[in-house]
Amino acid sequence: MTLHYETMAFPGGKGQRIVVYRADRGSPSEEKLRILASWNAPSVEDADHQVRQLSE
Repeated sequence: MTLHYETMAFPGGKGQRIVVYRADRGSPSEEKLRILASWNAPSVEDADHQVRQLSE
């Protein structure tokens, strides 16, 4: 799998960083990354429930 990444530091984050990975659109790596992401993705119902809880 071939991925590109970007690392960004948070201002005032005391060394904290976020790393964003992406694959080229339409590539076999994009398909594999989507499958990998789906293993931990919440269902739509779970995500809606979490949003409602945050807005209360």
